[in-house]
Amino acid sequence: MSSKRYWRILALTLSVMFLFVAAQACGPATEPEPEDEPTESEPATPETPSDEKKVLTSRLGQDPGFLDPAHLGQVDGFAVASNIFSGLVRYDWNDWTIHPDLASDWDISEDGLEWTFYLREGVQWHKGFGEFTAADVKYTFDRIRDDATGSRWQREWDNVRELEVVDDYTVRYHLHDASPVFIHSLTKYRQGMLVNQAAVEEFGEDFNTNVIGTGPFMLESWAADSEVVLVANPDYWEGAPNLDEVRYVIIVDETVAHMAFDACEIDVMAFTQPEKVEEYRNRDDVKLQYMPTTAIYTWHLKIDEAPYDDLRVRQAIAHAIDKQLFIDEIRGGTATIANSILAPDLMGHNPDVPKYEYDPDRSRELLADAGYPDGFTTTALVPETELDREVASVVQAMLAEVGIDMQIEIMDMATWTAATTAGETPMGRTSIGGRPDPHIVLHTFFHGARTPPDGRFFAMYYDGDDLLDAAAIEMDPERRRELYEEWEMRFMTDLPSIPIFHSDTMAVTKPHVENWEHDQYRHHWLLETDLVQ
Repeated sequence: MSSKRYWRILALTLSVMFLFVAAQACGPATEPEPEDEPTESEPATPETPSDEKKVLTSRLGQDPGFLDPAHLGQVDGFAVASNIFSGLVRYDWNDWTIHPDLASDWDISEDGLEWTFYLREGVQWHKGFGEFTAADVKYTFDRIRDDATGSRWQREWDNVRELEVVDDYTVRYHLHDASPVFIHSLTKYRQGMLVNQAAVEEFGEDFNTNVIGTGPFMLESWAADSEVVLVANPDYWEGAPNLDEVRYVIIVDETVAHMAFDACEIDVMAFTQPEKVEEYRNRDDVKLQYMPTTAIYTWHLKIDEAPYDDLRVRQAIAHAIDKQLFIDEIRGGTATIANSILAPDLMGHNPDVPKYEYDPDRSRELLADAGYPDGFTTTALVPETELDREVASVVQAMLAEVGIDMQIEIMDMATWTAATTAGETPMGRTSIGGRPDPHIVLHTFFHGARTPPDGRFFAMYYDGDDLLDAAAIEMDPERRRELYEEWEMRFMTDLPSIPIFHSDTMAVTKPHVENWEHDQYRHHWLLETDLVQ
């Protein structure tokens, strides 16, 4: 069945369901536990009600693509995986402070070159894979760093000279250089999520769909493009979660998702349609969560290939994009214009970088000067999400005004990630987000891209490593800020990527859902989430 036909059928089904249940109040979803068949010695006792499971239903805007931390990239996959896996340490997602996770404590040597972590004893892997030990930390590290793994996060630990297993419950990282940001690379955030060697080896290429972690929930099933089901881990080291089951329903079309929410088929959902904010704000039967983010939506150009190896072409594309239109018409005011990669509240944001105002006439002049008076034809690979398709269509129309014929190829997230990482598209989008230090964003997306493919989006050839390397080991905060500001100035002058907007993030929940918090990276930590009458 084609995807378009699938969504038409789903929309019709949900419309009928909505008509049937719209007048009914939504309540917590529960499922009866299966009962054993009565026997002659055990007569049925219908007067005793069966136990009921607490089941939370959440919407995903796309198939996760990857749950394996070595390849995990997009936010919907992260929302799922963050409840399956643990790290040595983890963020408090409200204020970005770092707290213990599977490491109960840690020491740092005076010279900053040795970091020793003391692990919790007795933590169990899911589904009988044994006890978590220091060997698992070492295996996770080696697997990410192994070229054969092909992890997009391989460079995250470049500063580690050696990872030493001191004993079963102690590991020690030996660094090349003291670094103010090393601890961030160990958080429960993608490559920092710890995996079990026996599970990876047992499942092999199928590990991605059979992931084993130590988190509060275990992967029960994953039907591609349909749903992901997690079940509670009763042996989680912080105690069993309140929920028995979490169903992530994959609904790409946002209009259909809102219909499902109103029809009580979904308890919680993140969304992007800005016009829904005001509607939900004025409703008493929902709880709205809404916040600005440091994430940035950019349009990348593969600057090692013609015509994008010509700065004038890159400048022409920048002048052809009306950023304010995205804010007003596409985002309905739920975004701010981006003129550089780092958001204004991040260290290193440089307000003095070159800015490329919307100017189609100037765009045409630059194209003519570069030898393309009649424009040219190109292709953009675009993920299947509604926002990505919408943004790509608007960019397509804007570029057409200056003579650039941009063809759009829509693909699923996993295919898009592989293609763009390998540099198989001359231009396209990416949404760049990261943790509170600029090193994380810039090192991940823009460092070391002269030897593609190495896990960088579009395998971009961009020369900024000297500044990023210096900032990564600079202990003086003021000097670090200056280095990042200099990097931003160079970047926006060379223009390998065109920042468009910083998006806000929105989510809505039913009243019976408690302790579900939406943060800017959709890390929905479900340990304490509960359903109440």
